Amino acid sequence: MIDLLYAVGSCTDIVGSWEVGGQADGLVVRLRTSGVHDAEAAAVEAAQQMVKSFLPGGYELLSTSAVARSEGRANDRWRGVAEVVVVAAG
Repeated sequence: MIDLLYAVGSCTDIVGSWEVGGQADGLVVRLRTSGVHDAEAAAVEAAQQMVKSFLPGGYELLSTSAVARSEGRANDRWRGVAEVVVVAAG
């Protein structure tokens, strides 16, 4: 678990907030970009970059998702959101 915290800490240039939860087949890490984007595609790209930058050593990746979430009334701002499910290797 400490490795996960270090992995998130090494991504603070792109990760604005995060949370970790458990589930039957591993740990779920939800990541949100630190900034918002003008376009949905840019937010999805940022979420995908978070996934690529995040995976800590000693864990196997079970699944990922990277999406954009609309923020604001006019749907003119987008935040990248990623969910990563990992399990301890070995």
